[in-house]
Amino acid sequence: LLCVQEDPVDRPTFSTIIVMLTSNTVTLPVPQQPGFFVQSRPERDPLDSDPSTTTKSVPTSVDDASITDLYPR
Repeated sequence: LLCVQEDPVDRPTFSTIIVMLTSNTVTLPVPQQPGFFVQSRPERDPLDSDPSTTTKSVPTSVDDASITDLYPR
């Protein structure tokens, strides 16, 4: 999460990343919310007339960007 921060100032430097990867113990800063993340939001079933019934989760992102899973041939 540290490397995908929207503000470059919040991202670790390359030398810091090398230290993180080569050290056994490193104190990591708490990451801020990234500029892009996937969350779930409830979506009602359009065929269900009772709004009090259970909803299902639909993955979304903050900026409504589409996410495509690529599969090799």
